[in-house]
Amino acid sequence: MFTSNQPFLLYMILVGVVGCGLAVRAWPKMKTMGKWHIIGAGFLPLLSCVLFWSLALHMHTHFNGWPEQIGDDGFPWALGQHANIQGFLFSCTFGVAFIVAPLLALIFSLTPKLRPLLDYLGVFYLAFLLLALCIFTDIAPKGYRIWFWD
Repeated sequence: MFTSNQPFLLYMILVGVVGCGLAVRAWPKMKTMGKWHIIGAGFLPLLSCVLFWSLALHMHTHFNGWPEQIGDDGFPWALGQHANIQGFLFSCTFGVAFIVAPLLALIFSLTPKLRPLLDYLGVFYLAFLLLALCIFTDIAPKGYRIWFWD
């Protein structure tokens, strides 16, 4: 039987597989794409990745290490706003990756004239894969990961 989380997990896996397929499809075609098209297609996940690392740097320089507490209590205004902006941008990026891009992929694949646009979705998912590697692996410093996930 299905638990309450299983359909959501299956959807995430399906989107991940489709995203990886689009990324593999787009990889060799990136040579013919314009650099500004590539930057535009991957802008949102790349900006999220930059905010992820810049918040880590901001936090580390402010506290001379990592915060002792969970949450943003005791953060100065600028650091709190930085964390809020990062949270908002992550929500937008994951929303696009798991809601908007799959719908666009379906529309583009069903419309022959729009099929070349699937390559740009592949570039988006390549950049999203970079963001996922930053967030879900041990690349980031341990103190920041503890704060980020709690």
